[in-house]
Amino acid sequence: MCLCGLARVHANSDLEARGPLRKLPPVTETRPIRKMKAYHHRHHKRDWQDGLMFSNLVYLLAGLISLSCGQYFCALFQIGAAIASSLFHRSKETKYLLVDAIISSTLAIVFIFFAVHTVKNEWYGILGVKLIQGASCTFTWLYCGLPGGARYEKWHQRWHYVSGITTMTTTFFLTMYMPEFDLILHELIQDYMLLTAWFA
Repeated sequence: MCLCGLARVHANSDLEARGPLRKLPPVTETRPIRKMKAYHHRHHKRDWQDGLMFSNLVYLLAGLISLSCGQYFCALFQIGAAIASSLFHRSKETKYLLVDAIISSTLAIVFIFFAVHTVKNEWYGILGVKLIQGASCTFTWLYCGLPGGARYEKWHQRWHYVSGITTMTTTFFLTMYMPEFDLILHELIQDYMLLTAWFA
């Protein structure tokens, strides 16, 4: 007998010793792995009624106020913040972090821009309000910690309310003292595009 035949006989004897082969269940929705994935998918979504989701409405309110005041740039990013933050927290802080961070940073830049403008024009009363708001935003954002922490749920909600009110007051101050903000921004964007076209 050749070596191939011996190997085949040895393999058959091993199968007989192990007993009958285990039959796998058909690939259906009832298989355990699919149930686990479905549970995992539901488990990593925050309820719409959650307080952290509800607090995102403050950005939507700020966006509607900006629209009514004619501050369309702020309105765009405030409504964008409401959507991005809702998606981020709906996924339990596992998705959309970059989008949420970019929009929030843009609103922070607008806040800083107006704060600098108040210093140049010596509007110290308004500057005092903006400094208190900036300090409150910084404290609540740092104190809430990272997602999953003991203080995150409660203090991140407070961060939403504080930062939402801050961006609302920025809209009010821009409307009263700098109503041409959108036009200035449009000219800055045009200048930037012109510069990039020159160096392209």
